[in-house]
Amino acid sequence: MPLLVVLANVTAALGFGAIILNLLGLDKDMNSGEHWTLSFAIGFGALGWLVFPIGVAGLLSVEIIWLLLLLGSLGIFLLFKTRSLVLRNNLDAIGNVLLIFIFAVLCLDLAEALAPPADADSLAYHFNWPKRFISTGNISFIPQAWTGAVPMLVQMTYIPPLILGGETALTLWTMVVSWITAAMLFVFCRHHLSINWSLAISMIYLTIPAVVFGGGSGQVEPKMTLFVLASAWGLGRSLKTGRLSFAILTGLSAGFFAGAKYMGLLFVAATGMALLIRHGGLRPIFFSALAFGFAAVFGGFQWYAWNAFHTGDPIFPMFFEWLGHDDLKFWSADYSIWFKKTLRLLERDVPRSFWWLVGYPFKATFDPLVLFEARRTGFGPFGMLVLPFAVLGIWKLRTQILKSRLFPYAVVCALFYVLWFFTGSSQRIRHLLPVLPLFLVVMSVAAIRFADLEVLHKPLFAAVGTTLILQFLGHGIFSLTYIKHFSKDNSRDEFLSKNVLNYEVVPWINANLGSKDRIFLSERQVLYYLKVPYFFGSPNVQALVELRKGRMKPKTLYRQLRSVGVTHVLLHKKYRSDVDYEKNSWILLQKGGCLLNQKKFQLRDFKSRTLPNLGKSEKEIGIFTLNTTKCLYL
Repeated sequence: MPLLVVLANVTAALGFGAIILNLLGLDKDMNSGEHWTLSFAIGFGALGWLVFPIGVAGLLSVEIIWLLLLLGSLGIFLLFKTRSLVLRNNLDAIGNVLLIFIFAVLCLDLAEALAPPADADSLAYHFNWPKRFISTGNISFIPQAWTGAVPMLVQMTYIPPLILGGETALTLWTMVVSWITAAMLFVFCRHHLSINWSLAISMIYLTIPAVVFGGGSGQVEPKMTLFVLASAWGLGRSLKTGRLSFAILTGLSAGFFAGAKYMGLLFVAATGMALLIRHGGLRPIFFSALAFGFAAVFGGFQWYAWNAFHTGDPIFPMFFEWLGHDDLKFWSADYSIWFKKTLRLLERDVPRSFWWLVGYPFKATFDPLVLFEARRTGFGPFGMLVLPFAVLGIWKLRTQILKSRLFPYAVVCALFYVLWFFTGSSQRIRHLLPVLPLFLVVMSVAAIRFADLEVLHKPLFAAVGTTLILQFLGHGIFSLTYIKHFSKDNSRDEFLSKNVLNYEVVPWINANLGSKDRIFLSERQVLYYLKVPYFFGSPNVQALVELRKGRMKPKTLYRQLRSVGVTHVLLHKKYRSDVDYEKNSWILLQKGGCLLNQKKFQLRDFKSRTLPNLGKSEKEIGIFTLNTTKCLYL
């Protein structure tokens, strides 16, 4: 059943995309590889776009979702037309070896897809929100900053596989989407490179740490790459032909990106500016920009309107101090100001200056700070290894750059990176992943052209070979956890206890608490697996329960816990009461008889799922009952 559901989702996405391309009259301007991959990219966005109004209307049912997929699948027949194939040459020995390695990577990814999800972000919200929407039958507003009241177009595509095929269909779907992205990158490369080079670049992308980490999980960055590639394809042809239909495709794809993450707004801006570089008079530029703008707004407006309706701020909480509702219970202007100050400390580690604009990629590669997350979600060594070849190639071919079909891609990459860096966005390197394929194409073509001109192929081959070997080995180490799970035939709970921090509390909570209980916890990585009501306590996402350092008071904390219906509290029991004031508050509640110890857990703590023996330690966690009859602070 999960395989059937995934196939239905793929077919529906292809069909929706083929219908849109046909309506725009663009299906005659592409070869078969472009037609299929672009159809999926556009249809993937359309699928997420259509699920939203269905969910808001309270129609999230098996029957309605099957009907949606069936309607989309009708468009699949538009794809079966005779066109030239991208992969039309016979593969040589190198090509066959690359295919074998790609197949091996597929097997490693399949092992992850068939195992229970273990990524913290996925379990906290990427998979958790679709599961929550399905359980209630409708899409409701999530009163949380940063993780809840955000654009969720990609997460909407998780609802059909989850509601129809369960968890296995969901994890298979995320893997398939990432692989289709790699196929789309291959198609892009074939316009400029040989089959062998195109296969090599596609495999480099598939084994990049950031893709290995997020491709098979609910992380949205690898999936948004589809929108970037589709938008770039439309941009290139819009600049070349001036046709409005290409500008509409460019805007729609960019709009889908914006509908998937706030960062997509930067991509819309970068692509819109790149669209203006076409020459030919103000009139055609004006109409192209107008078509692009309307399409981008149409593709991405849903979640911004949703946020504006519930909070007053379409980019919540960015402008909440000026646009937000005054009577909002889970947020306030004061809290918003504090949040943004805290966010700057948490998410930025290098100054916004020209020198760091240039230096950030080198810092993230050679001396990755913890904040960058580059050690586990970086981009690998390929960019730095081919950089000298690419720079020399750009210099050698500088007179041809403006006429190159790659020039718009380079402009979009550069503009997006500059906007991302100077607008104060999070400096986590994986947030740049959506535009990485464009960067790979531009850098690879420039490097290969220089190697061809100077007959310096061996150093470039060495750089590519080194990258492939290192990244494939890294992928293999990452996948060992999943391979061991199937080879030892471990149970679901055994796997999760080894790979999800503090998972051991989940079976007890699900068995001993009921629908009338509500547990307070700050362990976001277990939320997806809870079957009982909960309140996620984090100072960064809500203001209903005051948890900010230095502002907590035991009496206020107790009153707020009761006001949100909390009956139980999950706490780390070993505190240094001389360090953190908020932990003193929890201790005072215990001493005041407000929290009664119900269950103790001695748990294993680990820093890495991939390397579980790295920094291993033990800790004690307790589940407490909130005493509503005898408490010092009543």
